[in-house]
Amino acid sequence: EIRTEVMDTLDCPFFLPNIFTPNGDGVNDIFYATGVYDFSLNIFNRWGSTVFESQNPGKWWDGTSKNGKRLPDGVYYFVLRDANRMETYKGTVTLIR
Repeated sequence: EIRTEVMDTLDCPFFLPNIFTPNGDGVNDIFYATGVYDFSLNIFNRWGSTVFESQNPGKWWDGTSKNGKRLPDGVYYFVLRDANRMETYKGTVTLIR
């Protein structure tokens, strides 16, 4: 069994996990930020290609690509632009299935 610890690693006014496990067990299945409603989120793979993007507060990253394919385990880079705070947060998130 893989044990994961979710931590908030950025200096920002909301919680943003550094790891998530989209395996359908109902725990840590989605990468999302709490308290962010007007935003744009871009997720990139290690080659710099955009694999996911959203500006919809009801649509956070579930570990699938833009066309719905399950992405492999790994470290992904994100850019979250918070329009209300006029701030941009960048970092990495680890996907483990």
